[in-house]
Amino acid sequence: MPRPTALDAARQFRQHLANDEAQAAQRMATVYNRIFTDLQGDLAKLSVDIAAMEEPTRGAIMRLARMQAIQQQVKEQATKFGGTVQNEVTIVQSQSIEAGIANALKLMEVSLPALPDDIRRQITGSFARLPADAVEAAAGLTGKDSPLNERLTDLYGEYVAEQVGNHITDGIAKGDNPRTIARQLEKNVLSGLGSGLTSALTTVRTAQIKSYQLANHATYLANNNIVKGWIWHAELGSACLSCTAMHGSEHPLDETLTDHHSGRCSPVPATITYADLGLDIPETVEPMQTGEDWFNEQPASVQREMMGGAMYDAWQDDRFAFGELSRPYSDPVYGELLREASLKDILGDAAKEFYR
Repeated sequence: MPRPTALDAARQFRQHLANDEAQAAQRMATVYNRIFTDLQGDLAKLSVDIAAMEEPTRGAIMRLARMQAIQQQVKEQATKFGGTVQNEVTIVQSQSIEAGIANALKLMEVSLPALPDDIRRQITGSFARLPADAVEAAAGLTGKDSPLNERLTDLYGEYVAEQVGNHITDGIAKGDNPRTIARQLEKNVLSGLGSGLTSALTTVRTAQIKSYQLANHATYLANNNIVKGWIWHAELGSACLSCTAMHGSEHPLDETLTDHHSGRCSPVPATITYADLGLDIPETVEPMQTGEDWFNEQPASVQREMMGGAMYDAWQDDRFAFGELSRPYSDPVYGELLREASLKDILGDAAKEFYR
């Protein structure tokens, strides 16, 4: 049976992360659903109040006693839900740091060139394994004053209550009559609440992934006698254009992987070679194919689907290089990350000529 490659292992580890995140999402969705369930009686009465109004302006709806009571209830419940999110973040961070350390060691092992068993055991036996709590502290993502904790505190309560209020009054701007607004009430409240849940899921998923990646990097750095650098690995075909453009790029150990929120890219270690070990053996490990080379091999239909018509036409017209599809942005918790660029990001006003 052939030995698994680092790419096989990276894909397997990504799936494990996805499974853990799905369980956290289910737990949060169950708790969040109770907020809506608790509101349903008051929402039914509010819909009657709105249907009876002659001119349901936003101000008039927001001044209704029942509307104010609903917003206060949402604020209180969403604030409590913030505690649930913080708990889930603590769980997934702990799981992910442990997994990131263990998986980094495995990736290092399978990235080594084929060696006699005694030499391989000697090398793998020298691997340094960092304590998980040390990595957690160094990451700076936990603790009362951490940027992530402050972000979680700001994210719920008033924010979710405001979103609910905005969605309840959405129909006013469209000129809907009172009965239509009343009929849409539950759907609109769900949309407003949904913005809070979506934000929570993104927060937990990103905390999980960043903790995992940071544990990878810390382990590689602690084993810099074995790991010379790392290579950006994306799941080509399902990754965004930014991650596709970064795939296969080589990075030194003092850089960390900075994919976007909810990204699932992996830093695959570039380990020592036969030459580094003083062995006169031809190297057999092929360099990882770059994302750009992979994209160039795809049929035009796939390229257009991934880019969109305007972006594809501009690319075909040689108006930008493939690497420009990855663009930095700033996050208050994680610093500079990379996202997929829009055509306007790349070309500015000149992008207009490609939109038809």
